[in-house]
Formats: sequence, structure tokens, C-alpha cells
Amino acid sequence: MSVLEKISSVELGSRLKMARNAVRVTQEEAAAAIGVGRTTIVAIENGERQVRPSELAKLAELYRVSVNSLLRETAVHFDLVPQFRRSLSAREDQGASLEAANTLQKLVALSVELERLLGRKWNAISFPEYRILRSGWQERAEDLAAEIRQRLGIGSGPIANIFVLVESGLGVRLFIQRLPSKISGVFAYHDEIGACILLNSVHPVERRSWTCAHEMAHFLTNRYAADITWTEKHNHNLEERFADRFAAAFLMPSSVLRLRYSEISEESGKFSPKDLVFLAYSFNVSVEAMGRRLEQLGLLPEGTYDSLVRRGFSVKVANELFGLQASAAGNFIPRLTWLALEAYQRGLLTGGQVADMLGLDRISVRSLAESLLASELDDEVH
Repeated sequence: MSVLEKISSVELGSRLKMARNAVRVTQEEAAAAIGVGRTTIVAIENGERQVRPSELAKLAELYRVSVNSLLRETAVHFDLVPQFRRSLSAREDQGASLEAANTLQKLVALSVELERLLGRKWNAISFPEYRILRSGWQERAEDLAAEIRQRLGIGSGPIANIFVLVESGLGVRLFIQRLPSKISGVFAYHDEIGACILLNSVHPVERRSWTCAHEMAHFLTNRYAADITWTEKHNHNLEERFADRFAAAFLMPSSVLRLRYSEISEESGKFSPKDLVFLAYSFNVSVEAMGRRLEQLGLLPEGTYDSLVRRGFSVKVANELFGLQASAAGNFIPRLTWLALEAYQRGLLTGGQVADMLGLDRISVRSLAESLLASELDDEVH
């Protein structure tokens, strides 16, 4: 029996329909690609007509997916995209948004597939959904950030690696992948798979940390509304402002920040741009985020950071001058990668299948598997 014969026509038709919708190809365009009428595509997607091998190959190419991903028995297929279509406004870039939504959907499906293959269970942690009130929303965002910190048991100090914290502490499926540069992150929630956050690998780790905290707020306050976070704000509605205030308070708690600011000012007699850079570095946030947070708390005059930039202040030059290195959080490896490499090492997936999943070549898969295995052995020895 061929692989194509092992999967039911109904299941394969459903997978083909989702793949077609993901790239916004019409049924007419799909029909033209394989030389049939539109009614044939309808019949294939409804499971009333089995797709031929040659047709499947052409459709997979058109839909920008591999035949293997469509036929794998363990492959998981579900549709998150409608959530994003409902939440997008007319002013937003529909194409980039749906591309990001499709990327998240693919990564989540792969993650669930690997969990099933390896016999792993994802333990999503239960968190209540908090209500945002228009009255006093700034204080509520601050209070919620402190409450979540307390629940996670991390006190009020700097967070060493928010990505590990979000995965293990909040039970969120976290992914880091290249996205259009204008998109910082993506959030979606599904009852069967839980909360999912996708961060843009193109952005610096400090921006990814901020976006991660921002998307946390959406999970905690309005989880059934899919969210796209843009580098330039498309709107300034209450939910977005609340998420930004939560992110600032979660990454830079007011109590410890006020104390650190007072200590620095008393020791040197003033708070200098150099102090701003080092304080941002110690909290694993960008200098801009730290500057604006200090302004927000009234510790620096409003407009201080913008004034520094106008006078030629450069974060890059400052980091080089002070010898500051990138945050260790940048070394974070998503759970999806670990699962795929474990399946490869156990012989459950071939190097080609893992390469297809992770968007790597086979040589990179072998190299990554060897290096991660070596690091695990080092941990055992020490």
C-alpha cells in the first residue's frame, strides 16, 4: 500500500483545503495548476475524489508545503487563521498578518505532532482571564504584573530569560522564527493546544523580550482574540496600551527600579546616560525601554530619551564603548527544536524530515543534534 493510500480522502482533502487557504490560493487557481475544473478541486477537498500523485505534487508546490507534511500520519492540521481574520482591522497589512498567522499555525502543528510522536504531554498551566477596566487601567497593569511575578515565584528582580519563564512558568508554546520586519510578534489561543506566541528572530533579543511580555498580557486578558504586534503601532486602543504597560511593569518592576535609581543617583550624584545603559543591560531590556520606563515612573523628565537621541546618543556605540555583550536570553532554543532533534536521535524521524520541519538543511540538522547532545553530556558530567 502506498503512502497516499494510507491516508483517507477526507483527511487529505481537509489538509489540502487548509494549505490552499493558508496561501490565499483560490479553487480556480488550484484547478488551473493541475488542469482540472473547479468542481474537481471541490470534490478533492470534500474527500469525494482521491487526488492523484502527480496532482498532489503540483498542489504542494503551489501551496508552498511539502508532500511529506501533507501525508505524514502523525501530522496535525487545524486552522488558526480565521481568528486573525476576525481580529484584523482594515488599516493593517492583511498579507503580512496572514503570513505570520500561517507561520504560527505551522509551528504549532509541528510541535503537537512531535509531542504525540514522542509520547510527550504538554502541560498547559491554568491562569484566569483578567478583566481590563478603563478606570485605573495603568494601575491594574502594574498590579497584574506584580501578581503574575508573585505567582511565578520570581520576586521583583531582573528576569534572566523571559523565554524560558514563559514556556515553563506560563505553559505557553513559544516559537522564534523569521517574520516580516514590521511584525514583532504573534499571539493566538486554541482550547485544545493552549496559548501560542511567535517572536520575530530578526529583531534584537531585547525587543523579543518586550514583545514576549506584551503578548503575555493578551494571553492574560483577552486570550481568544488573536493578536499581531507591529513595530510601528497601528492603533492605540486600550488593550494595546494595557499590554505595553504590563510589559514595562513585568520586565522592570517599579519598586526595585526606584531603589536602583536612587542608589545610582546617590552614589554618583547624578544619573548619567552611562547609568541608563548599564541599568537597561542589568534588566535585559533595551535602553529605550528603560529610558521610557524611568520617564513613566517620574524618575526622569518626560522626553529625556528622545532628547538623548536627538543629541546623537547611540546604543550600539555605547555597548561597544562599555564592552557589553548580548543578553544570554538570546541563546534560547525553542522546545520545538529540542523535540525534533530528539525524534531524530531516536530514529523516529529522518534528517530530511527534521530539516523540513525546522527549515534547515540536513548538514545543519546533524551538526545541531551533535552539539546539543554534547551539551547535555557536559551537563551530566558537571
